[in-house]
Amino acid sequence: MEIKPSDRLRLRVDALASRLREISDEVSRSKSEAIGLQRRIEEIEVALLFEDSDDVRRELVSLREQLATHQEKAAKAEADEARLRELLASARREYAAQLREERRRRWMVLE
Repeated sequence: MEIKPSDRLRLRVDALASRLREISDEVSRSKSEAIGLQRRIEEIEVALLFEDSDDVRRELVSLREQLATHQEKAAKAEADEARLRELLASARREYAAQLREERRRRWMVLE
């Protein structure tokens, strides 16, 4: 069985779409975790107004570090997501062009 160029391109489009879904899920997860951490930080900051303790301050510092890590991960994943969206759009255009070319050739043979 012969594998046509359009078949290869279709596989590439499918692989890129799958990877884009994975990255999008990662972005959502990172953002969700960051929002949860931000809420917890706000709760601790309010608690610090009423009760000032070293343990609470250490927890606050730790949470801020975790928040920074999650925000960095989310930013990196968003950049990857944007890059993959561009690659996927390009691959889809290439696939469509290849299909048109193969169909044109098929009609030329039939005529």
